[in-house]
Amino acid sequence: MDKILKGTLTHIASGSEVWGLNSAGAVFRYNKSAAEIWENIPGTLKNLDVSESGHVWGVDKEGNIFRWLGNSWEEIPGPEGSKIAQVSVGESGVWIVDSQYTIYFRAGTFGDVSSPGYKWIIVPGDLASVSSGRGTVVGVNSIGTIFYRTEISPKETYWCVLEKD
Repeated sequence: MDKILKGTLTHIASGSEVWGLNSAGAVFRYNKSAAEIWENIPGTLKNLDVSESGHVWGVDKEGNIFRWLGNSWEEIPGPEGSKIAQVSVGESGVWIVDSQYTIYFRAGTFGDVSSPGYKWIIVPGDLASVSSGRGTVVGVNSIGTIFYRTEISPKETYWCVLEKD
């Protein structure tokens, strides 16, 4: 294992741990308790996120969704016909955005629980990126407008625009 990461990371995510991806999609986890080393985790991804509870979800270059089980990846079926671009995991559950900017919430994942969930729910709106936080979900669309939700129910609330100066 490398104490100093060889090469550079092109994507990084933090929650209870720090994970990253290099330009080839190799996955790394910073292990502070093991002499501060970067561990190479099996698999390749284009996007990943880490929650405060240590749950890790990722998306590979084909748009498939995975969650880390501690020693291997579990593939989670995505919405039919969608190629997933980005995933976020956090207190507000697991959220994804596909290549057409469609937003989905994973039922059964709210509260940052250790669960694969059970179905994808389409959330009205169009975002290029989404982030699941504590008590809020934020996102940005393809032209840079920032949106947020303070009520997390995917069906009964709406996106608000974060005003710019």
